[in-house]
Amino acid sequence: MSLMNNYDVKHYNLDLEISNLSPSISGNVTITSLVTSLKLDTFVIELITSTKAADYTFMKVDSVKVNNTIKSFVHQDDLIIIPTINSITQGSLFSVQVFYHGLATAFDFTRLNDGTVLYNQGIRVVNNQKQSFSMSESRGAKIWWTV
Repeated sequence: MSLMNNYDVKHYNLDLEISNLSPSISGNVTITSLVTSLKLDTFVIELITSTKAADYTFMKVDSVKVNNTIKSFVHQDDLIIIPTINSITQGSLFSVQVFYHGLATAFDFTRLNDGTVLYNQGIRVVNNQKQSFSMSESRGAKIWWTV
């Protein structure tokens, strides 16, 4: 059973610094979730680290908090793995806050490690005007915020 099946996300709060003048993104995402398993001792979310199609690192995680306490984490293979140390019991609400930064570059397409193809991420210039955009539906969100 996947560790991502042990909780139910109730709310995402994105607090990001984004400008159409720069491809830089920085900020944090707070995820409020409900424990659905008997206990939760590890929290796992997705944030793409890189793609096979491009030698490029997307977002770098700076720090992670669980219920306002800084926790250790591992960010590899498109997953952020956070041991909660003290198990959170079934039926409990908890929050995870992920602080990160990176660059959103325009891709005509991005082939993810699982073969999924995403189109047009980042910043592009149309009629001499910079535009920021993201095709986040389905599986594209994990390129620029944690899901």
